[in-house]
Amino acid sequence: MNRKRWIIVAAVVAVICVVIAAVNLWQGIAARRDLLAELAQETATAEYGTLLVTVSASGGIVPETEIGLAFAAGGQVEDVLVEEGDHVQAGDPLVRLDSSELQLQVTQAEIALRQAEIQLEEILEGADADRIARARDLRDQAAASLELAQISYDAALDSAAANEMLERAQQAYDDAQGQANYWYDKWTNGEADYWYYQNALDRLEDAELALRRAQQAADQQLQAASLELERAQASYRQAQNDLESLLAGADERDVERAQLQVDQAQASLDQTLLRLEKATLRAPFTGTVTAINVQVAEMAGAGQPAVVVSDLDALAVDIVLDEEDVALVAVGQDVVITLDAIPGLELTGKVAYIAPVADTRSGVVLYPVTISVDSGSAASQNGEETGVRSGMTADIEVIVDFQEHALVIPLRAVRSDNGTDYVLRQTADGRGFDQVDVTLGLMNDTQVEITNGLAEGDVVSVVALPDQSRDGFFGMGFGQMFGND
Repeated sequence: MNRKRWIIVAAVVAVICVVIAAVNLWQGIAARRDLLAELAQETATAEYGTLLVTVSASGGIVPETEIGLAFAAGGQVEDVLVEEGDHVQAGDPLVRLDSSELQLQVTQAEIALRQAEIQLEEILEGADADRIARARDLRDQAAASLELAQISYDAALDSAAANEMLERAQQAYDDAQGQANYWYDKWTNGEADYWYYQNALDRLEDAELALRRAQQAADQQLQAASLELERAQASYRQAQNDLESLLAGADERDVERAQLQVDQAQASLDQTLLRLEKATLRAPFTGTVTAINVQVAEMAGAGQPAVVVSDLDALAVDIVLDEEDVALVAVGQDVVITLDAIPGLELTGKVAYIAPVADTRSGVVLYPVTISVDSGSAASQNGEETGVRSGMTADIEVIVDFQEHALVIPLRAVRSDNGTDYVLRQTADGRGFDQVDVTLGLMNDTQVEITNGLAEGDVVSVVALPDQSRDGFFGMGFGQMFGND
């Protein structure tokens, strides 16, 4: 093949390549137009509104305040005064134990207190003329008794009869002792029989017994007189001291001692009254009886909940949040609550409590959070009862951020190319779309605030693909969507 022929072949090939390229270009433009038309089938209008950023969770409706009441000391149940479901006021009696023994102890404590008070009153009042006169009479009587006792004692010491009897007994003993010695000598010298000596010994033994009895009688008479004298002396000293105390007035220590006895008696009465009060369980707040765990005549154990009272007018939702969500939540933030059991009902509330320590479950770090339900929204809406009950499942949305009067479009309308955010805005004639750079503000999972680039009423194209993340389809540039490298 000569050179001319090669040139012809090359020219033909070049023409064919140009034709193929032109066809491909025309097909690409058509495909891009078709895709743009398809994308433009879903649109949205930029509108002003309130944009909310929320954290979602689910939990159960529970009473915000619920207390199980138990007796401090066990006992037999005397009366159950309520039934489950009863509405009670703070202070209403609920369950009562048998308190007959405690009431007796209260009476005894009241008597002891009154006795102590009377004693204190007498000390503080001091002595009047009648009391002093009575004290002098008692002192004089004690003095007279002492004088008589002293005379009796002295008489016992100088008793002639006792002394004479004792002297006769002593003389008889001495005579019997002499006779016994005499006959002993006679018997040992062989001048008399032993019988005479034995007879003398018997008389000596009788004389010794008589002497001992006489001595005992004299001692007993003196001892009795001595004891009577000691008692009379003690009575006189007491009567004299009482009189001197009355004349001197109340002693400071006596007053203090009497006051301490009154205080002790009062404390004992207060303690007994407290035990009596605790024998009756009372409602700690206005609420509803939701459980009764005892019956009349059975024994109630100490520390075991006998009745449960719940405040069903103040409800809460207990939820758990992971460590990422809990970092966005703060006490006091507003909450929107919906219920599976009551579609269409929307309650309001606030974040009331966030646990300071995590509860790790199966390796997942979770924080218990309590949502307080606004009582007004839970009780009734539009003049009708809502029907909200404890135990219902609730879905909550914690409002962690918001922007009022924000120009909002769907998040799926935003695209990004090399770090620049833009949207496809519908042209004025409604037949096409222009690429418009925008500045983003606050955003949530579905909406975004546009702070610059759009105006209210602008219509934008919305991408509707399964992958709706900013890093997926939304991360494609305009050129990438249409095949440009």
